[in-house]
Amino acid sequence: MREGAVAMAGIEFDPEGTRAHAKKVEAVLAGLGMALEAASYLAHADDGYGLLVRPYAVSALDPIHDRIVDSLGKLSDEAGTMPQKLRYVADTFEGQDRDRKHATDQQTAQIASEGGVMR
Repeated sequence: MREGAVAMAGIEFDPEGTRAHAKKVEAVLAGLGMALEAASYLAHADDGYGLLVRPYAVSALDPIHDRIVDSLGKLSDEAGTMPQKLRYVADTFEGQDRDRKHATDQQTAQIASEGGVMR
């Protein structure tokens, strides 16, 4: 188990690893934004086909280019919230783990102060 990871009942969770993953997702999203920008620019750049081929190329390729640009845009929108969600999960888990540890420590102290007898 990695340092900082928490394991309970067969579940292992590493808040710092989750935060590191969020940073990697942000880097991927930056590249995705550049891909979307390039795809948007190139989608209708039909000046390389020549006068005879251009009408056929436009009719065949424009729908494909539009789908690519739309798909990249949707992916960017939907994945854009992931880093924030990953950090929220890490923070929430740490907070709940800390609170539960505090409650368990209090119960342990209470049991010890009562001579080990639970009521």
